[in-house]
Amino acid sequence: MAPPPPPSSLSFSVRRCKPELLTPAKPMPRELKQLSDVDDQQGHRCHIRIIMFYKNRIKETEHHHHHHVDPVSVIREAMAKALVVYYPLAGRLIEKPNKELTMDCTGQGILLVEADANVSLDQLGDFVRPSCPYAKEFLYDVPGPGGITECPLLLVHITCLSCGGFVLVIRLNHAVSDELGLVQFLKATADMAKGSSSSPPRPVWQRELLKAREPPQITCALHHQYEDSGDHQSTTSMDMSDNNDTLHQSFFFGTKQRTAIFNHLPPPHLFHSSSTLQVLTKLLWSNRCRTIALQIDPNETVWVTFMVDVRGKPGLNLPPGYYGNSSVSPAAVSNAEMLCKNPLEYAAELVKIVSGRFLEVDCGWGKLRYGGPTGTSFSSPYALFRNGDGEDGIVVPICLPVAAMERFKVELWRMTPGLMGIHML
Repeated sequence: MAPPPPPSSLSFSVRRCKPELLTPAKPMPRELKQLSDVDDQQGHRCHIRIIMFYKNRIKETEHHHHHHVDPVSVIREAMAKALVVYYPLAGRLIEKPNKELTMDCTGQGILLVEADANVSLDQLGDFVRPSCPYAKEFLYDVPGPGGITECPLLLVHITCLSCGGFVLVIRLNHAVSDELGLVQFLKATADMAKGSSSSPPRPVWQRELLKAREPPQITCALHHQYEDSGDHQSTTSMDMSDNNDTLHQSFFFGTKQRTAIFNHLPPPHLFHSSSTLQVLTKLLWSNRCRTIALQIDPNETVWVTFMVDVRGKPGLNLPPGYYGNSSVSPAAVSNAEMLCKNPLEYAAELVKIVSGRFLEVDCGWGKLRYGGPTGTSFSSPYALFRNGDGEDGIVVPICLPVAAMERFKVELWRMTPGLMGIHML
């Protein structure tokens, strides 16, 4: 059985121009740069995809005429300038005989794709969010240069909408940087576009700061993500990867829903000191609702991981402007039976030690309708969001097999009596 279609369908077409190479605004030095051990992990040999939706921007001329600002020309010129100071991003990764990745600063440039779509931002409505069903329409994965080595490190796809707004999608080689490093580059691009006189931190390479000791060793018992799992195989992984009938749905938590969560989840002393995001994580933690929804074997070990940025952490001495991978994934671990049988505060105590920070992406071209991951993976990135009724809240995308999604919703509502107001987008 195929996954059900989105709640409503929208038909529109996208016309794309031929991809072009965008090079730094002036020649830059040719050199080799090493990556850190955090960069050069097998799990980072992939791509990050970020999608941003912007409203129309109108500029008034000296004769008081108004015209739409062309985002493509503005971003093209601004990124070329930003690539002067972030010139490694215009290079290519090469692999040494020992399989280690190295940055070759060739200055060949990044890929830019210009497109037009006969749809407006208002027509997209609440689909401007994580798990946007039209994300693939706005990101054209150019055939060929989509690998990790000897390929452009950035693919920038700009789709102009009929209303004058636009959709900006970035595909980044994860081995070079993480999401926060990408945000740093995008903010520099925004400053170039606006002619800002501010002095943001200069980009810093210095990947040697995150080189591991020899031999590497784990010194903290809480690093469950680095434990040897032996022959153990995750039931969750098997259920999720082998089942093609998966469904993405997003749950919106407005002010009323968040207030009700605080009021209904005992014990009060545990939650009064928690942030809204922590409480939502405790409520929706995949190892609670999803464990029950996926009907995982009671003896199975289940995990939840968070991305935590280590910039500014004591002892690491990462300088301002460092844009390499600097996020870690601490994990909370539990036996599935214990997690399901115990009250919610059991999961909350596990999560409490690993809850990380979250970031609203703003590239500087006005307030975004949404900016963040495209939601094409099994992760659940929370996002600040304003729905079609103008209500601000938090949207959480969930990906599960179709049958498990129904069990997930039942468990969510069972755990929070009176919260039938939690709704899907």
